[in-house]
Amino acid sequence: MAEQGGGAAAEWRRYWFLPLVAGMGYATSALQSYGFGPFFQPLQDDFGWTRAQVATGITISNLGAALFIPFIGALIDRYGPRPLGIVGVSAFLIAYGLLSVATGTHWDWWLHWAGIAVATSCLQGTIWTGAVVSRFLLSRGMAIGVTVSGLSVAIAILPPLTTWLIINHGWRGGFLGIALIWAAVVLPMLFLFFRGAQDDLLKARRQGIVDEHVELPGVSRSDGLRSPAYFKLLFISFTFAFCTIASVIHFVPMLGSFGATPMAAAWVATFIGIFSILGRLGTGALLDRLPAHLVGTVVYMIPVAGAVALLIDGTSITNQIIAAISLGLTVGAEADVIIYLITRHFGLRSFGTLMSVAFASMAFGSAAGPYVAAMIFDASGDYFPYIWLTIGLTTLSAIILLGLRCPPLSETSAKPA
Repeated sequence: MAEQGGGAAAEWRRYWFLPLVAGMGYATSALQSYGFGPFFQPLQDDFGWTRAQVATGITISNLGAALFIPFIGALIDRYGPRPLGIVGVSAFLIAYGLLSVATGTHWDWWLHWAGIAVATSCLQGTIWTGAVVSRFLLSRGMAIGVTVSGLSVAIAILPPLTTWLIINHGWRGGFLGIALIWAAVVLPMLFLFFRGAQDDLLKARRQGIVDEHVELPGVSRSDGLRSPAYFKLLFISFTFAFCTIASVIHFVPMLGSFGATPMAAAWVATFIGIFSILGRLGTGALLDRLPAHLVGTVVYMIPVAGAVALLIDGTSITNQIIAAISLGLTVGAEADVIIYLITRHFGLRSFGTLMSVAFASMAFGSAAGPYVAAMIFDASGDYFPYIWLTIGLTTLSAIILLGLRCPPLSETSAKPA
């Protein structure tokens, strides 16, 4: 349970390590999305494929994960986040490293990514944020922000690190090298420090310390799934993931279409990661202080500035950096908003299931967005139509979010809107 005495500072004194470790686990999922951009051109050159054909792997992974995620959410509510997180990271890194032996046939490529899809479903944000929100109440927004900032760290380091590995060891060495580096850093931390209140409660039940019927506070699964506010959150999750994930994955090749070299584009892309840390932490802090629906509305409108900058002059390094910064400020911050709103509207009792379905909606958007962007590029030769589509969908999401007011802060009486 969240710390009940001593205020927000007491929560951080007792559990300061948990958001950091959870963030590293969460960052693992970035490998197959945010870290994939530098692989596009080498794979096209080696296999003779179009950009859309390369992107089918990401589509299969995200689509498959979206199908599995709701079932994983039920397992989280039943078994806790710790075992699923450790198994998920281990399985994913094995599957990701095996991309290094892809043969270049379509069926082989698709089968590799099908394996990644199964593993990715056990990397969903519900696992990592579920453990964190169970320990934090008064500083929940900031704790979520720190957790999802793990993705920002990955976004910042993956483009140059992956590009360096590809230049020096080829794309096969890139896949294998990233998997080995991640395993050496992340897995030991998870074994030592990753545990949520759900894990403690389940352990206490097994030992007979608490009654089998003791539950975390919040609404039932059925009440949450029937809520109109929940359906709005699902729609927003899909549309914004459709835009932001595709924009990040295609950012390096997008700048390449404006004339930037691969390494120059990769370094501009690091601004996404750097400013996404600021965006996530800033959003988390604001969620603890201001109405969440207003914070979210502003966050969801930020990418429009970057899109307009590229439409005006995508060859300008200044405009490219503006686009990277605006994308960074909002990438992941939208997850802060969705996670926070779900805990405020529905509590923690069914958080695993409700948040997992929301992440499934994001995964469907993540699956469709990169492929649609690639198809638009293959058909038109540039990304301008996709940029206009991004402006429209992010604006629509912001308008819907503006109407989602939070109930009063209470961990014990959360009710569906």
